[in-house]
Amino acid sequence: MILICGNRFNPVIMFLRARWDSEHLAYRLLDLGRGEGKLVVEVGYKEGLMNGFVGGEDWRLEVSELTGVFFNNSSRLPEKDADTSFAACDPEIAALLNNLPCKVANRPAAGMCNRSKPFQALQIRECGFRIPETLVTNDPAAAKQFCERYDGKVIFKSISGVKSIVRKPSAEYLKRLPLLRNGPTQFQAFIAGDDIRVHVVGDQCFATRIQCASVDYRFAWQEGIPLQMKPTTLSAEVTSKCLRLSQKLGLTFAGIDLKEGPVGEPYCLEVNTVPGFSFYERATRQSISAALGEFLGQP
Repeated sequence: MILICGNRFNPVIMFLRARWDSEHLAYRLLDLGRGEGKLVVEVGYKEGLMNGFVGGEDWRLEVSELTGVFFNNSSRLPEKDADTSFAACDPEIAALLNNLPCKVANRPAAGMCNRSKPFQALQIRECGFRIPETLVTNDPAAAKQFCERYDGKVIFKSISGVKSIVRKPSAEYLKRLPLLRNGPTQFQAFIAGDDIRVHVVGDQCFATRIQCASVDYRFAWQEGIPLQMKPTTLSAEVTSKCLRLSQKLGLTFAGIDLKEGPVGEPYCLEVNTVPGFSFYERATRQSISAALGEFLGQP
């Protein structure tokens, strides 16, 4: 049996449940957005093996019955509307997911690799991927010099796991460089070319080619810029690197962001540990959700 762990109103979880329901795939939802009294976790160890159960309002699932868990704690409701139960059970859920003997996509501990983009970049490079020329700084003069070196063909973004919109430093933003002293920011040389998102599910890779003139294609609709997405094929070498990178980061499910360089060489920008895969599956009809179900449903 598969366990979905997260808020029932999370768009990715709503999409996944709809897909799995249409395929008649058996699963249970441990809804982290509901009241504390409706969420039960009781586990222990006997002879070195985890035992116990997790449960909701009207169901109970033994640890021994679990074949896999899909965990997604992003896209929570606004604070004023959200239930407080997740905050109360967060350490308990994290401890459970980090130690379950079954497959988990993904364990909270593995998700920590995205809390620091500079750290993650080192892991990416160790797996053989190129990364764009990068500067992490809170020095306005250093940032200005970096932008001038690349004639303004630079992007900047957060260095943490907090979602941020990737932008180019326009004249307006350059005027605000003194604010950089309040916190470091990551600047990178801009790589012109198609974006490629690779979803790794176990030992499978689903690659999507994104063609868009926006710096951050996720928000192209806000700028009225057209966006085209289609399935694409990776070389054996790039596929191998994607699988190696996911394994190195402890991820069974990953969203790897690649950028195709001028002569087709791939640069790796970052790895998303909680991939919003529904955005890509809707556009391309790739069977990512089915692959997740198959992967997590097998003991």
